[in-house]
Amino acid sequence: MEFEGVSLWEFIKKGGIAMIPLGICSFVGVWIAIDKWRRLCFGTRRLAQDAEEFIFRIEDIVIKGGIMEAITICDITGGQLGRIFKAGLLKHDRSKEEFLDAIRRAQDSEFKKMRKNVWILGTIGSIAPFVGLFGTVIGIMRAFMGIAATGASGMNVVAGGIAEALIATAGGLIVGVMGVVSYNYFQIKASEIIHELHMYSQRLVDLMGDRKGW
Repeated sequence: MEFEGVSLWEFIKKGGIAMIPLGICSFVGVWIAIDKWRRLCFGTRRLAQDAEEFIFRIEDIVIKGGIMEAITICDITGGQLGRIFKAGLLKHDRSKEEFLDAIRRAQDSEFKKMRKNVWILGTIGSIAPFVGLFGTVIGIMRAFMGIAATGASGMNVVAGGIAEALIATAGGLIVGVMGVVSYNYFQIKASEIIHELHMYSQRLVDLMGDRKGW
């Protein structure tokens, strides 16, 4: 990609020192976004596809009294739902309060994993425009310093500083927008999964409640 005969890399370099932290922010943001896309988006699809079959299997086994077999299946199946169900089933012989507490703690653990590092995307979205603004100030300062050093004005004197200022501004806005959009998107996806896990977990609670007369 080129801009009036200037390569993208050369164009970025003209943005000055502010492009270094912006580059780091963009790299970190992309890495986290890819990781969250894999875990949340594909995780949502797998959960929707496998949850019903998994729950029906657990329900059938629990109704027949095979609690330990159900726990083994949870271990083999793994995943968010498997870990939550296992935590509850391990407390099958305890009080209702202890059973529900085990479910809640397992849910909280899974929710924390889903939202891990998402805050970094929000932070990048918040600070990137200010980093770009810092680059803008540096570029304008360079332009005025050029005028002071040469005692003359004109585009030849200030062009470099103004270009640096505008590129830094654009870079900060681009990285900031990407960070905010990614943060909001993954927050929504995490909330969707949390809602589904709550609904699926309630089925186990209802099943054990019917079985133990809670």
